[in-house]
Amino acid sequence: MPWISLPHQLNNRKFDKAIVFVHGLNGSAKSWMGDANRFVDRLGHMPAIYNNFGLFVFEYHTKIFEFGQVRKLFALIPGCNDIAQKTKFNVDIRRISMELKTSLRDMLVGYKTIILIGHSMGGMVIKRALVEMDEAELKRIRLFVSLSVPHIGAGLASISADLFKNPQLIALKTFSDFTSELTNRFSNITDPPESYYQTGNQDVVVKEGSAIPAGVLGDHRIDTDDTHYSVLEIKDQNSHLAFNKVLALLHELLEMEKQQALPNAANSMVDFGIPDHCTFQNAAEILARTANCTIGFKGFSKEELTILLIPQQLRKANTAQALMDLKFIGKKTMPAYQVIISDSHFEITKV
Repeated sequence: MPWISLPHQLNNRKFDKAIVFVHGLNGSAKSWMGDANRFVDRLGHMPAIYNNFGLFVFEYHTKIFEFGQVRKLFALIPGCNDIAQKTKFNVDIRRISMELKTSLRDMLVGYKTIILIGHSMGGMVIKRALVEMDEAELKRIRLFVSLSVPHIGAGLASISADLFKNPQLIALKTFSDFTSELTNRFSNITDPPESYYQTGNQDVVVKEGSAIPAGVLGDHRIDTDDTHYSVLEIKDQNSHLAFNKVLALLHELLEMEKQQALPNAANSMVDFGIPDHCTFQNAAEILARTANCTIGFKGFSKEELTILLIPQQLRKANTAQALMDLKFIGKKTMPAYQVIISDSHFEITKV
């Protein structure tokens, strides 16, 4: 059974947004759901999420050590097919990712927005699926969250792969052909989904250098105090940095869609040339005025408001998106913030 979903999906409630969780090596649906401390259960009790997103878990067969070779032998013996069918065996990450790609295409028909969240090897399954998608399929994937994912492999996989002869472990060896090729192909996606990467300073399975790909900076990093597995356990929501980041991203997505639905000039295409010596505050004020809106700032210091931006042409679908993306083009690291619009007023609030 590859898909598991919350009960409200079974009641024929229609959504156009879905969150899909993909577990890691030796994991299962229980990695994400089944008790109050898991991601799916927590999100499922939050009305804003429950009422706007379909929640799904993609489950696949994975065991560090398994008897799959025995099944293959039984499959060759006449009359032993029933035994063979009951004993699954590991397949490589490519095959799992192709199943995920097919499932996203065929089982989530009608969903215009899809968020993918992967833990450990699950993140590699997601990335491998993404590089196989065409432009139309990729357009639906709005967000990818990577939790303790070994983007260049893991040392423990290198040690145990040959011992267990596991195709999934072999692919996850440090700097394996699989991880190197996937890194290259993922970097060549023309319009990839917005991606966020978590690393835990207590994680001895996937170290920081593998969990955070080269070039990922600032707001797209999620640095936590987790082990490889505690990142999936939300015992204290107030202190669980990864879960709160995911929650903030989901709320931001909902707010952005609400803003885009408003019938005002802020929803028009933005084509704005950022000049030399333009500050964050100046650019934001110009964007708001161009959309016939007012703007306010909350929580920023004077130094943060006057951070200079890198001169460039900014082309975005609407003013809200343009304001959000200013954070990525500061000459210094910009603080994280949210953009909220009410009628014809933008409020930019530091978080």
